[in-house]
Amino acid sequence: MGVLNAEQIDSTKIKQFQEIILDFWKKNGRKDLPWRNTTDPWQILIAEVLLRKTTSRQAVVIFEKLAVLSPEQVASMNEADLETLLRPIGMYNVRSRQLHLIAEAVLQEGDGALRDPVFLHNLPGVGRYIRNAVLCVAFGLPKPALDTNMIRVILRVFGLESKRSRAREDPELWEFAEKLVPTSNCREFNWGVLDLATAFCKPRNPLSLECTLNVVCDYHKSKNKEEIT
Repeated sequence: MGVLNAEQIDSTKIKQFQEIILDFWKKNGRKDLPWRNTTDPWQILIAEVLLRKTTSRQAVVIFEKLAVLSPEQVASMNEADLETLLRPIGMYNVRSRQLHLIAEAVLQEGDGALRDPVFLHNLPGVGRYIRNAVLCVAFGLPKPALDTNMIRVILRVFGLESKRSRAREDPELWEFAEKLVPTSNCREFNWGVLDLATAFCKPRNPLSLECTLNVVCDYHKSKNKEEIT
C-alpha cells in the first residue's frame, strides 16, 4: 500500500506509538551518549558527521576530542591532523573535508545561522536528516530524524510501503513522519525510535516477540497470522 496521507492517519495508534517509544526511552534509552547530553548545535552537527556509517561506540572517542573545539579551531586545523584524528572511524578524507567546510560556513555566517533550516540544509553533506536532528535536539523543534532505522520502524508498525526505491527520498514518508513526532519530548522520541530499532527492529530477523511495539505493529500481526495458518 502507499504511504498514508495526513487525513488517513489513525490518531489513536499514533498516540500509542508515541507512548510506547517514550516509555522505552525512559527505561532503556542510551542516555550515556555524550551528544545526547548537549543542546549545542555545533556539537550535534559534529556528532552527526561522525555517526554516518559508523557505530556510536566508535564515534564517542572522536566526538569527545572534537566537541571541545570551536568552529574557528576546526576550520584552522591542519587537514592531515584532522584526517589522522578521524581515521579510526573510516571515511576520514570525506569527513575531514566536510568538517572543514562546515566550520568555515559557520564562521562566515555566525553561530546564529545554525537555527536556520535553509543554512543547515545547504551545508556540505547535510541533508534533511541531519538538519532535522540539529533543529530537534538543539532547539526542541518536533522534527523527525528519519534515517534508515526510523524508516524501518515506521513501515513495519504502520504496514506501509514507500513508493520510492530510496525510501528516505519519499516526500510522503517525510510528511507522515512529521505527524508522528510529539511536540513535547521530541528529542527523546527520536532517540527512542533509534534505540528500539537497534535493540529489536533489526533489518533482518527482527525480535518482534520481544519488542514493546508489537501490540501496535502491523508487521508483527502479519507474521503471527502466517505462523497460525
